[in-house]
Amino acid sequence: MSEEDKALQDAQSSGQPVELLSARTEASDTWALPDGSFSVKRHGTAVRLWRDGAWVAADPTLQFTADGSVVPKASSVAVKFSGGGSGAMLSGVKDGRTLSLAWPKTLPKPTLSSNIATYSEILPGVDLQLKAEVEGFSQLLVVKTAAAAQNPELAKLQFAMSTVGLKVAEDVDTGTLVATDPAGQTVFTSPAPLMWDSSTLAGQLPAPAMQKFAAAASEPAPGDAFEPGVGAEDAQMDTSVSSDTLTITPDQALLTGAETTYPVFIDPSWAWGEWQHWTRVYKAYPKNSYWDAKGDVRVGYEEETGGSDRISRSFF
Repeated sequence: MSEEDKALQDAQSSGQPVELLSARTEASDTWALPDGSFSVKRHGTAVRLWRDGAWVAADPTLQFTADGSVVPKASSVAVKFSGGGSGAMLSGVKDGRTLSLAWPKTLPKPTLSSNIATYSEILPGVDLQLKAEVEGFSQLLVVKTAAAAQNPELAKLQFAMSTVGLKVAEDVDTGTLVATDPAGQTVFTSPAPLMWDSSTLAGQLPAPAMQKFAAAASEPAPGDAFEPGVGAEDAQMDTSVSSDTLTITPDQALLTGAETTYPVFIDPSWAWGEWQHWTRVYKAYPKNSYWDAKGDVRVGYEEETGGSDRISRSFF
């Protein structure tokens, strides 16, 4: 009896779905059903990884290694973050190809919380956060005060960049950065970098709408600082890349504006260029690319933030 027939037989006799283990992949499960059919469940990202002859649960939780660096427990991309000091701030390795970025100054030892490493005060009033994903990594600068935002070192952010077996180029039409191997295959991508402040909807809406929003906001929300909050003011940032430097130019009007609410978050992120892809599009930024963007799927009109341009779509 084949494994498929055995799974169908067990499903029919038990009245419960039975997984066909030989068909399991990093991002899909196949199940025999009691009615004699099969069902395939596909996940948006890897939920398990094949390690040393067995499946292990994907887990981007960060931990220190013996050499002091910081790595996730189980991820598709071999991500390593700095444990403090000089050298690479972060590096990602996939299929023998490496992308590394370095902050121009010495980093303090980070504090770890789940899959986020926080490097405090890399500039006065500015923290750096590095986030591990199962299939990528993100970096976030947190500008905590208006005084911190005036630092001339925030006029342009320059990261030393090194690669092994990769070429990084910018799509000038969308702001997307793409790291490709010698065969032209995409290994890593970075959507157009975005920055946002901590504005909320308080005082922006009529009383009935504000009451509705306040009731919804009282419930715990998923996510973290790596995604703009409802009501946040945001702006795309200019990006340029050379053979050894990645330069990001924050929007000064948002960074230092009189109406800006702090902290301000400055976010470029990277993802592994897998065969599955998705993107968000915003009417507010019709020429921006958010290919393989991190964060929530968004569909429809964001009533709370107002404005006819607050329409989002997501494509897979």
